[in-house]
Amino acid sequence: MKALTKFATIATLLSASVSFAYSAELDGRPVPEIAIPEVVFKEQSSRGGWYLRGDLGYSFNDFRGVDGLAGLSLSESSVDDNFTIGLGVGYQFTDMLRADVTADYLASSDFDGRFASGGTITGSLDGALLLGNVYADLGTFAGFTPYVGAGIGGAYLRWDDLKATVGGVEESFDGGSKFRFAYALHAGASYCVTEKIAVDAGYRFTQVEGGSMIEGLADADDKGINQHQIRAGLRFQLGDGDGHCSQMKTSF
Repeated sequence: MKALTKFATIATLLSASVSFAYSAELDGRPVPEIAIPEVVFKEQSSRGGWYLRGDLGYSFNDFRGVDGLAGLSLSESSVDDNFTIGLGVGYQFTDMLRADVTADYLASSDFDGRFASGGTITGSLDGALLLGNVYADLGTFAGFTPYVGAGIGGAYLRWDDLKATVGGVEESFDGGSKFRFAYALHAGASYCVTEKIAVDAGYRFTQVEGGSMIEGLADADDKGINQHQIRAGLRFQLGDGDGHCSQMKTSF
């Protein structure tokens, strides 16, 4: 019944409108025009797109020790902190989800160890880190976008020749090199500079598994390195992709 009542009401209004227009035309009065609002369908931009990134970092290194060394044990061992530089390419899938692949060069770090029985061993290492990362962007507030993420991949560490000094006698050993498993955890925030460029600053914890340190008769493996990195860089949105900075209005 309610539907019939609504239909009858609409029909009555339409009939009244037609009757009014017809009467007005017969009397010579102008017929009022009824403005029909224009409906505009706005194309929705895709939330996503490719981006490039570049980062500089400083790594505080926690060396986890050495196995081997012909039965000699180290009472102390450490690797100096070092700089990192990285490049990457990624894709923004949604407002909250993005992923990228990054490659970092790990600058040379000096190694210093002391034998429990007396004497020292010194050397250095450098390497590269390759990671596939996934991030959750936690919303954009006044241009800032905090995020968390995780990555998995591998590291290639290369040891230069090491020198051991025991009882005044020096001996050199060939440094080893090996590709080993690595993973990372990320936390930070980005800030929109323009509609296409964001500054990114954050913290990255990376654990690199152990691998070959010395090759030859005095074969030895390092136990791996934990890296606590402070990083800063830029992300560049490519093409017409709609990144989280795309709604920013810039003026010069």
